[in-house]
Formats: sequence, C-alpha cells, structure tokens
Amino acid sequence: MTIAGIPGSVTLYVLRDLNPDGEARGHTSAGRANANNVDLNRNWDANWQKTWPKTGCWPGPISSGTGPSSEPETQALMAFILAHHFDAILNYHSAALGIFPGGLPPDDNSLGLAEAVAAVTDYPYPPITNGCLVTGGFT
Repeated sequence: MTIAGIPGSVTLYVLRDLNPDGEARGHTSAGRANANNVDLNRNWDANWQKTWPKTGCWPGPISSGTGPSSEPETQALMAFILAHHFDAILNYHSAALGIFPGGLPPDDNSLGLAEAVAAVTDYPYPPITNGCLVTGGFT
C-alpha cells in the first residue's frame, strides 16, 4: 500500500501506544506511569537520573525506574529499534508538547521528518518547552 506523499520504497513504522498500562488507566496522572509506577519517558539512558527537579514537570510521585531501560516496555522498544535500520525516528508525544526528533543531538533526517509531520498535524516542532528538565529521554 502506498500512502500519499510517502514513497513506496519507504517503510514507515507507527507504534501507537508504548504504555499500555497507562493507557488502560486513562489520560490522567494515573495514566502517566506503567504498572511499576515508572514514567517511561524517563526510563532511557540519555541523561538518566533516579530523581529530577519537578519544576515544570508532570506532578506526582513517579519513578524513572531502577536504572536506564529497567522497564519491559523500554526494553521491547529498544529491541525493536536495534533489530531494524532507521533513517529517521520521532517521538510524537501524547502530552501534546510536540514532536521530538531522534538523536542526541537530533540527526538531520529526524529533524526533517519532525518538520514535515508538524506541517500537517496539530503537534508542534520544535516542541513546547515548559521548564521541565528532560532526563532519561527517548532520543
């Protein structure tokens, strides 16, 4: 199947929900974490910290895990990424802060994809900043 605007030679993976535990609890503070009360947005190895300043961040008692990639959801996505070749990757963030391109710093292909997706959706690139220190982020 060819989707308008996406060349037939391109494989596009869309992973709709990476926190099924949180999704089951709903779009509230209870839905922020997985079944282990871990914020999966803070469970990656990029600048991982056990705790972080809460200024501008999602409120409430929540953990970043026992270490980077300690959670099964993070491990599953990491295995998927390592099993495939990607020219670009995005985190289309459900909190409507926007689109986060892959890479640290973001790579050119991911930046271009972020700009293209932002141009046709309601999610902004660059993402909205609210003063929250991003730790353990998926990059």
